[in-house]
Amino acid sequence: MKVNPSIPINSLLVALLTGCAGYNNTLFMTKSNVGLDFDSKPPTMEINVSRKEAVIAPSFEGGKTPPVMASFKPSAGAGGSFGSFFMGVDQTFAGGDAALAMSQLYNQPTATDIKKFDSALELSKKPGYTDPFRKIPDAGATRPLIFGTDTSLGLKAAWTGTGGQFPDTVKLGFNRKEFAWAPLSAMPKLNANCDKDGTKVNVKMPAFLATVESSHKLDTNGTRVEALQYFATGDSATYLAMQKDVRAAMHARLDPNSQAFKSRFSAEALDVFSDILFSHEMILAHWAKKGDKMAEAHLNQLNNLKNLGLPTTYRNDSIPVYVFDPSNMLVQKNPGAEITLNQKLAGITGYLSSLEASQDHLTNVIAQIEQNKTVKLQVGPNPSAQNDITTSLVPKLLADLTNLKQRAEKLKEALASNPDVKAADYYVQHKSSSR
Repeated sequence: MKVNPSIPINSLLVALLTGCAGYNNTLFMTKSNVGLDFDSKPPTMEINVSRKEAVIAPSFEGGKTPPVMASFKPSAGAGGSFGSFFMGVDQTFAGGDAALAMSQLYNQPTATDIKKFDSALELSKKPGYTDPFRKIPDAGATRPLIFGTDTSLGLKAAWTGTGGQFPDTVKLGFNRKEFAWAPLSAMPKLNANCDKDGTKVNVKMPAFLATVESSHKLDTNGTRVEALQYFATGDSATYLAMQKDVRAAMHARLDPNSQAFKSRFSAEALDVFSDILFSHEMILAHWAKKGDKMAEAHLNQLNNLKNLGLPTTYRNDSIPVYVFDPSNMLVQKNPGAEITLNQKLAGITGYLSSLEASQDHLTNVIAQIEQNKTVKLQVGPNPSAQNDITTSLVPKLLADLTNLKQRAEKLKEALASNPDVKAADYYVQHKSSSR
């Protein structure tokens, strides 16, 4: 659905004249520009990143208002000439149950129970208005929901003819308008027996959701622009908001703790990254047992990490495990059976600890050999299969050391950049400091 750009202004004027916005309707609108925006009526000239947001909504007893939410995250442009105007922009725009689901779940896993996201406002009695135009309609009344977006990604020019050969409007880059005119309704509050609960009422507005994720990529063929949009109302909007991938336009880019996380996990801190993850797992498990649902959700996320490039097994020829005992100058390679990697956090941290420990043992072995000391090598669990390490074996040990070091560094980088690990670390740090 495309909406004429003049609709938000006209609707705003109607709302102000009739006086219904802020009483029995919610007016919610945004306007975003990333690039060039020229308009002769009214005179406008922008070459920047700009954002306008407005909401007119009723405020009921206790400061209760119908829930709305919006997010906006532009990223810097790249390239030269025309390509520099195409910037990645991610936006969300939601109201009602969908806004509640978006804000409550944030970066949590996909939810399945839609009943948990009921945005109805419970009031002690129905709001009373002397003006019939401001009255919230009773059950059975029908009123329109007006909801639309207008998105331009690229070059857009419009002529009315008044400017001759020159366009009245020119937009280059990302431009988007979002608008919702959402009516409120009132239903009697029911008790456990499904009878009216005195004079209590539930006031609610329809759910709506619009998201857009846009990006540009520069390659040898020039600039390629990509965009993904969602647009929905009612339960469809709420169910979409419950999907983690749909919320990515909000949570994956709005990362308020990214700089703090990056500074905390410098090169030195990555050396003990497996220990940090292990401690986080223990802390979250402890909080979860005490009924902390957020801790439980973060723990579930850590036990379902994706895109880490993990192998299926280790302690084999491809990924060996070394154990060095300096008391008898014996280093064992793969002293036990091959290990199947458990993809949960405990298995991942165990694997990472094994990589780091093997590096330490091999480094020690090579140092002993460089001091002309005799070191025996045992391959496998059989103690009788021991031989002195000769000069010809040293390159193989060095190759294994490099292999283990690269695997450990790659895994730590993947873990440190994982959004679920970041979110769990932020939660542990924030909650611990607030205690």
